[in-house]
Amino acid sequence: MQAAGSIYDYYPFGMLMPGRYTRDTTVHCAVITQTMLVPQWVYVNIPVVAGPAITPQGGGTTLTFFSPTSVTVFSPMPMGGVNIAMSNLSVNGSSNISYTITTLTGNWTGQVTDSTGTIVATQAVQGTGNFSLDFVPASTTATFSLFSVMPGGTINVAYPGYKTLIYVPGKNAVRRIELCTAIRW
Repeated sequence: MQAAGSIYDYYPFGMLMPGRYTRDTTVHCAVITQTMLVPQWVYVNIPVVAGPAITPQGGGTTLTFFSPTSVTVFSPMPMGGVNIAMSNLSVNGSSNISYTITTLTGNWTGQVTDSTGTIVATQAVQGTGNFSLDFVPASTTATFSLFSVMPGGTINVAYPGYKTLIYVPGKNAVRRIELCTAIRW
């Protein structure tokens, strides 16, 4: 079945009725493909490895590194634990830290503080498994802390990885535009 190219409606005396006609305008269209730079936000994953970024928190706390990706923390006093420094964060952008607890005794808390010492996220850690903590940093650096609420707690944590949302000023995007003109006789 073929589409009608044009349709007209006339009065009985032969005059064309106003607004009662149409003509196929597809022959009067131009398609333009335009490439332009569009800013985008993307997540960047940043792994944590053994080194100066991982430090004990509180008196008497011991850290035992088992591999490049795992540490056991023993805290003889409340509030003792481990601090993990995070850098290259996106200011006021969405960030996330993920970590795995393989062994745990006692009650522990995971907490993120920014460079001013303000707590930006906290979570109770009461068992083994995978944990994730979302936060919005006020600066480019923050500290993730796991600390024991009670004395004598032990925890094994696989080094966390964190991700932050960064702004990429220009990535290519393609936009398609159809320009058509309507013709009336």
